[in-house]
Amino acid sequence: YLIGFVAVIMILCYSYGIDVLNKGRDPNKGREIKIALIQPNIDQMVKLNPRSLYEMLDLLGMMSKSTHSFKPSIIIWPETAVTTFVEKDFAALSKLKEVADYNNCYLITGGFHEEKGKIFNSLFVISPGGLIVSRYDKEHLMPFGEYLPFRNILFPFLRHTKFFDEDETPNNNPVIMRAGDNKIGGLIC
Repeated sequence: YLIGFVAVIMILCYSYGIDVLNKGRDPNKGREIKIALIQPNIDQMVKLNPRSLYEMLDLLGMMSKSTHSFKPSIIIWPETAVTTFVEKDFAALSKLKEVADYNNCYLITGGFHEEKGKIFNSLFVISPGGLIVSRYDKEHLMPFGEYLPFRNILFPFLRHTKFFDEDETPNNNPVIMRAGDNKIGGLIC
């Protein structure tokens, strides 16, 4: 009897779970969104070298263009795939626009944004027409990676590294990004 009782409880739990999941379905059920995730294997020291930026963008572009026959609606690149200020580096922005335009899709990429002297770790959404249509700035920064805690005490000891010259800024007003009709919640590790 015990095995039968456990089996009935398990079937009820499973049925309840299926029912709850089906009630929460998106009303656009059946609308297909194809997403291509591009993840190159680039050594961190290469990534941190400013002279490698355009070589990395070419690699990401080539990998993204290879998804053309898949016809993705959205292509996603890694956090800080663009290690410069996206809106100010016209050569880099041109490469991003080329990828979005070639694939006729939205490109989401990580990069940096500067506003009023503050630096933000951001995600950018580039439209198929090559426009930046949305941006999300990171909310919670990583100590020693994006800001130096106890700056007044530690900076004199770490000044020679050049890694801690400027802190990034958290954005306390997060936004939901948009890629066409799709709403996207940003996440930067």
